[in-house]
Amino acid sequence: MEKKALIYIYNWEQSKFYIENGLVPIKPGVNERTGNIYMIFNRQESQEVFSKWCTRNK
Repeated sequence: MEKKALIYIYNWEQSKFYIENGLVPIKPGVNERTGNIYMIFNRQESQEVFSKWCTRNK
C-alpha cells in the first residue's frame, strides 16, 4: 500500500476512537527518531471517522 494511502495516528485517544467506530488498524509502529508509538490506518477508510472525531463533544 502506498504511504500516501496511510494515516499515522500518534494520539492514543484518537486511535481508540477510530477502533471503537469500526476501523481496524493496519499495524502499530514506533517512530525511530522519537520512540513514540503510532497506529497505522487506511486513509480512505478513515475519512468518515475522522470527521466524527473532529466534530465530537470534547
